Amino acid sequence: MKKCLSIVALVAAGLIVVQAINAQDGLKSGPQVGQISRPKPFFPLNLNGPTPDQKQCRVCRNGNNPVAMIFARGARRTPTSSS
Repeated sequence: MKKCLSIVALVAAGLIVVQAINAQDGLKSGPQVGQISRPKPFFPLNLNGPTPDQKQCRVCRNGNNPVAMIFARGARRTPTSSS
């Protein structure tokens, strides 16, 4: 039983080492040089701006211009005070 457990542990350790070596070559973060980094279209519900209460793709509307978006779970509106 100890021999079987030792073999399983050795194989698992070997797989972890091989995976770590392979991950170093293929691990990249963010868009690479020369790659088009524009996200794919999606249609969130807009709560303000030129099209409130409508679903519209911000990527399609603004292209490569910078846009700030806030993602929320719900669209509950509450009154705000500017005091």
